[in-house]
Amino acid sequence: MARITKAEKERRVTEVARFLLQGVGRAKILEYARGTWGTSRAQTDNYIAAATEEIKAKADTDREYEIALAKERYEFLLTKNLAKSDYREARQVVKARAELLGIEMPKQVDLTSDGEKVEIVFNWKDANDND
Repeated sequence: MARITKAEKERRVTEVARFLLQGVGRAKILEYARGTWGTSRAQTDNYIAAATEEIKAKADTDREYEIALAKERYEFLLTKNLAKSDYREARQVVKARAELLGIEMPKQVDLTSDGEKVEIVFNWKDANDND
């Protein structure tokens, strides 16, 4: 089989990525690739691997962008609320921003009693006791 161009490879990887995002399984992708491009199972697996990496990279980039966008929106809302002297809403914005960034106050968690009532018993020994 003749070698394909870099552009053709990118087109195929993009098409496989679209299939993966639509939930198409490996067997159907293999069948499509063999029928459409005449590629082997190994080559199609290479396309699937490249498409998977492309999807992961885009997800990481999108997450960073979305966090930055949300952070800027919180900054905008905070400025607006402080300008209106709406401190209650400003406090909520600060709380939401801290939660987004993972810097909110830690929540109290009971690690020992599983939420059950705990009874503490002290046995004091008096110095005058002769036990």
